[in-house]
Amino acid sequence: MENKPFKNPLHGINNTAEPAITSSYASQISKITFNAKPFFMSNIAIIGATSFLAKSIIQQLVSQEKHFIGFDQQSYSFPEKSFSSEFPLADLLEMNVIYYCAGLGIQPKNKDPENLIYELNAFEPIRLISYLLNFGFKGKIVTFGSYFEYGDATNPTPFSEAQLVKNTNPKPNTYCHSKALLTAFVQDQINSRHDQLLHFILPNIYGAGENEHRLFPYIAKSVKNGKTMTFTAGTQLRQFVHVDDVTTLVTSQVLQNHSGIYQLGTNAQTVREAIEEALAGLTAVKENVRFEFTAMERKDTSMEYLVMDDSKARHTFGWNPKKKIGMEILKYT
Repeated sequence: MENKPFKNPLHGINNTAEPAITSSYASQISKITFNAKPFFMSNIAIIGATSFLAKSIIQQLVSQEKHFIGFDQQSYSFPEKSFSSEFPLADLLEMNVIYYCAGLGIQPKNKDPENLIYELNAFEPIRLISYLLNFGFKGKIVTFGSYFEYGDATNPTPFSEAQLVKNTNPKPNTYCHSKALLTAFVQDQINSRHDQLLHFILPNIYGAGENEHRLFPYIAKSVKNGKTMTFTAGTQLRQFVHVDDVTTLVTSQVLQNHSGIYQLGTNAQTVREAIEEALAGLTAVKENVRFEFTAMERKDTSMEYLVMDDSKARHTFGWNPKKKIGMEILKYT
């Protein structure tokens, strides 16, 4: 199928970030070279290689390949060396697959500047995709969205990929808006027959090594230190998938002949049920766990129902996450 001519949607738009960025916003691009093909490529680039998701991708790629040749890193420090300035984008044209894992804004406590959230979650990957498509890139570009893009939903019915892309629900923060912008862009390019793109919509992903301010690290640390835990009412409906289940799929050979947007969900449960599942796993090895549910609210409380229909991924790839919160929480301690 012949691709339609590519048009850069950012042409003429000034997305320069201010104020100056500190080193805390620096990321890395990692290049992995294999002499065999654990996925469908031999040259792999991972942008944002220090992120929780990217670290798991790297572990999966290394574990799949017995004849590992090399691993090297280049600096990617936004905006000093970004896709709009000093970064040598031409070096990426030789890649067989590129994972974009950089981003900001998922942790409200970090108080990331809004313009930087837009830059790293939307404009930088759009620049990257624009360049690669414009210069005839033939490999795969793998990007990630979030079911938080769906915003303030009042209907508990699982939503499809098409409903996610077209939704007009109010969105409570910049993170949701920025991720939705990237997803819409990717869908536009797929509609234009650019089959290099794979975009995975993720739910809450968890696993040992995730940010210490997130739910399960908080639980594990509190139990270990004997502290009383305080939670919201936990009535929001969510999906929790272990990061290794995600990265096992996105490094799989089954993706070779596919493109498009795919939601990676699982069985829905309330946040309270997820907390209780984690606590049940920990109380099996530690007594006198103290906790309480309260009426306090979090910033995502307005998003009462976030439940993806993942039947497309299940039918296409055999998506079937295996790991359970009650067992995996033990690896946090």
